[in-house]
This record gives sequence, C-alpha cells and structure tokens, in this order.
Amino acid sequence: KQSSCRIVLKSMDAAIIFPHQLFSKNPGLEKCEIVYLIEESLFFNQYAFHKQKLVLHRASMKAYEAMLKGKKKNVVYVESISSLSETTDLLNDLRKKGFDAFHVVEPEDDWLKKIYDESSSSIIKHMVKKSEAGLTYVGEFSNGQTNTKMDHLACFVGGMFALGAPYQADAQT
Repeated sequence: KQSSCRIVLKSMDAAIIFPHQLFSKNPGLEKCEIVYLIEESLFFNQYAFHKQKLVLHRASMKAYEAMLKGKKKNVVYVESISSLSETTDLLNDLRKKGFDAFHVVEPEDDWLKKIYDESSSSIIKHMVKKSEAGLTYVGEFSNGQTNTKMDHLACFVGGMFALGAPYQADAQT
C-alpha cells in the first residue's frame, strides 16, 4: 500500500532596512521574523562623507536596533565594512540561507533607482547576449569584453529585472 505525504515548506521572510528608513511603523517589521539593518555602502562608503554625517547615521541605526531588540525582534546589524553592506551581496547571502521573501520600504530615493537603472542598462548593453541557437543568456563581463561563460550568480538577473519592472517608465524599458 502506498501513502503520500504533503510537505509544506515554511516561507522565510526578512525585512531589510536602510539608514534612511528607520520608521517607527515600518511595514516589514510586522511580517518578518528577522530584520536586517544595513549600513549600505551607498550611505557610508560611496563618497568621502563628513564624519558627523556618518556618526549620525550609525547612532540613529544603533538606537533603532536597540528599540527593535527591546520589542523582542531578531535583528542582524550589517556594518559598512562588511561585504554584505552591498545590497546585492546581502540578498545573495540571504537566498543561500533559505530566505525567499524580502520586505523593504519602497525607495522614493531616486539615487537608489538611478544606480539600479545604470546597472541594469550596463548589464543589458554588455552582458545580455544571444547564442548561435538564438537563446538569450547573461555572459561574464571581464576586461571590457563579454565572455560566453555564464557566471554562477547570473541566474538572479532575471529576477532582478522582474522586481524592477514595475518602477520603469514604460514596458519596453
């Protein structure tokens, strides 16, 4: 006699909060078991920011971390010196750990959107290619040339474009 069983995999959700999103009523806080406070390199390392600005960002983030921990939230603080302070590296790491949903406050910050748009355009221009068989792939870009080898993280590019699609001005973009 055969029997069957149903396996239900639990969804693992993470909230990702940036230095300019320390809201008291952040919508991701209610939905997630774990909160990642990230000193995104965009806010800490991109330019030679004034030290007082960096101190303010860090102090406000540490105060927010303490507030969340006081509410019994599981908080992971990612410092700007960590490789995970790059959002793409953090997301890849979380996927490897089994997280399948991420909650972020929709950025109204055009600086982040500009970086996303520039990165996407560069990927499309330099890395998206068609094989002789007519298949589309994302090649590896190195030393100014695209190789036909697909990098191990290239599988995430389609998802990245899909997540960014609602924020584009038109469907063709």
